[in-house]
Amino acid sequence: MTPSQKFLKKIGLKDQDIVEEPISNNKADIPENPRRSFLKKSALGGIALGGAFMFSPIEELVAQSTQKVRRYSAPSDLKITDMRYCVTTVLGRTAIIRIDTNQGIYGLGEVRDGADERYALMLKSRILGQNPCNVEQIFKSIKQFGGQSRQGGGVCGVEM
Repeated sequence: MTPSQKFLKKIGLKDQDIVEEPISNNKADIPENPRRSFLKKSALGGIALGGAFMFSPIEELVAQSTQKVRRYSAPSDLKITDMRYCVTTVLGRTAIIRIDTNQGIYGLGEVRDGADERYALMLKSRILGQNPCNVEQIFKSIKQFGGQSRQGGGVCGVEM
């Protein structure tokens, strides 16, 4: 007996959809599990649909099956669109950079050691239009601008 049936019985009502059957030991009398019957029916339906789509062009099949898929988060189309900075006075003078993408995703980095934010901003032209998922490619294009001490602050901020 399910919890909903127990509750209905407690308040004196009966569920009209479910008819109580006497318990029998015969396996032929036991109804099939609804989950299994659902899986069997869906498998047969999938086979039937596969046969129907077999003779249609693949472009139409892909267009039909992906027509309601949102494409806002396609990682292959992700591009860096902007880099901005702000200066905080948390520990002396610290510049925080923000790298924005065309899909609304952004990343934050700290220009280390109180270095000037211009060290990071000079890398903006190098990273615009690149996919931020290609971390190694971006780092290879900016690592030559990282130098000793505070000069490497911009590269560290972009890398973060």
